[in-house]
Amino acid sequence: MKKFRSSILMLAALLMAGAAITSCTSDDVVPDPQPNDEQTYLLTIVAEKGGDAMTRALGYSGTSLLSTWETTDEVSVYNETKGAWLTGTLKPESAGASATLSGTLTGTVDVDDILSLQYPAQTRDYVGQDGTLANLASDYDYILGRAQVATISGDKITVNQVGGTPGNIVFQNQQAIVKFILYKPDGTTPFNATNVTIDALDGCGHSSLIQNATIDGTTTLGPIITSPSATNVIYAALSTKADEALRYKIAATDGTDYYSYTRSAVTFSNGKYYEIGVRMQPDASYMPLTIEAKEDATTVTFENKATGPVTYRIDGGAANTIPAISSEDIVLSATQTVAFYGDNASYHTSMYGGSSHISCDKDCYIYGNVMSLISSTNFASVTTLTGERNFSNLFQTPDSEHLLSHSTKDIVLSATTLTERCYASMFKLCSGLTKAPDLPATTLAPYCYNRTFSGCGFATAPALPATTLTEGCYMSMFEQCTSLTEAPVLHSTALATKCYSNMFHTCTSLTTAPELPATTLAEECYNSMFYNCSNLIVAPVLPAPKLAKESYAAMFSGCSSLNLLTILATDVTADDCTTAMLSGVSSAGTLYTPIPDYWKSALPSTWTVTTP
Repeated sequence: MKKFRSSILMLAALLMAGAAITSCTSDDVVPDPQPNDEQTYLLTIVAEKGGDAMTRALGYSGTSLLSTWETTDEVSVYNETKGAWLTGTLKPESAGASATLSGTLTGTVDVDDILSLQYPAQTRDYVGQDGTLANLASDYDYILGRAQVATISGDKITVNQVGGTPGNIVFQNQQAIVKFILYKPDGTTPFNATNVTIDALDGCGHSSLIQNATIDGTTTLGPIITSPSATNVIYAALSTKADEALRYKIAATDGTDYYSYTRSAVTFSNGKYYEIGVRMQPDASYMPLTIEAKEDATTVTFENKATGPVTYRIDGGAANTIPAISSEDIVLSATQTVAFYGDNASYHTSMYGGSSHISCDKDCYIYGNVMSLISSTNFASVTTLTGERNFSNLFQTPDSEHLLSHSTKDIVLSATTLTERCYASMFKLCSGLTKAPDLPATTLAPYCYNRTFSGCGFATAPALPATTLTEGCYMSMFEQCTSLTEAPVLHSTALATKCYSNMFHTCTSLTTAPELPATTLAEECYNSMFYNCSNLIVAPVLPAPKLAKESYAAMFSGCSSLNLLTILATDVTADDCTTAMLSGVSSAGTLYTPIPDYWKSALPSTWTVTTP
């Protein structure tokens, strides 16, 4: 086998301060081939290790990794200067930690050419690891040495170190070897994984792990997936293009549940060995969209209106197909699950009758990442929607109330790039949903959340981080959510037509409204926003000096407990800008306004209307 030993670098040494990111792209320069006559040469070198993890033939001594050469090893030689591989290989003359390599090579070589010596293959490929040390030793421990041709005498080549210095050729390991020890959240119970995905993201959110690379600089970047056999000890060969602090994420399943671990500002240097214990945390992002039955003889119906098929698995078993434009009933026993996968851009197809639907005829839990319907294999990392009305009305059925929130497993809506009406009425009338999914998008599309959660049963709304709004984006989003007591923070001060129209319509448990700091309004932006919120007591200050068409129309109509308002507008000339705004408010209260005469006729006579 090959050479060397390395000391363990513990976790404390690995978690470093984040490095500055200077670029999200890079260019590799490949030297132009230089023509010359081919010839057969004899090359002999003495190989030494470099760094502390030269680890082809790996063995764990308890404190370090050991490696040796074997006489069956073969090293390929690439002429960097000419841009071509030489035919033939070098082999160790004897086994051991260091070795003399020799062999005959055919190709074009000149004095001062730079030669790269690569083992065990001409292309580094890190795909297909199984998580064992033996697998890394046999297939994934790539090393590279570089030499400069010193002399050519007949058929014999002598080489120096690159730069012309005489001496042995130092081989460098091309990857870090990392031993991950996985635990459940308590930090002591082993998490025995059957599938592990490892990724390293740069400051631009791009994967920096090398999946495969050629010696001329061509690389494919992406996550590394290992397939261990139910163990919490995972060995991985991880290679990056440069030593830099990256955000590493480990995702794994034990065959039932999905967990992940994320840590920022981590550097795994090529050529080193690390041993790290991590506490995995539940992560529904890696769970496919799943329905779990609470009772025996539960029928889950998937009405597929997409133009492509949908696949489902019961309890992770064999794959079954629901063809395009068809429907299937899936019968489950109590605690059985059915997970759905697809590769369709949208589940709404107007020419085939509109929206797909998923329903249960008895109470069921719903959880997992809905993006498994968009990408069957890569759903955990897909965040872009492209199709028309992608998930509109997906769970709105006559049996919507049977879909329940799970106590520990969440629904995941991970898309950050949205399309028009992508989530419109998606969970409408799902009164059993007591937890709302996170909504990470910061830039919205027209009507993207229109009636998304209308009639749902949660008390706390999801965070809404969006700062860029579009027409109707939050229209009727929480309409008739009668359990809602806590409204989300609304961050944007740049409004759009109908952006908040009917947003909290008939949220009868809402007592406090979110702040509305915008000073420039859009048509119908707040139209009926709090309509019939009968327990709303204090309204937010409305600072806009000039109103837009129907901007405040019916805004607080039916808010029978509302008794305190501050409206700072002085220009109220826009068409129907305040029509029915205060219809049905409390019989007594106080309004602060710079134009008291304008509002007196819109309020009961028992209200005090005064200037601020």
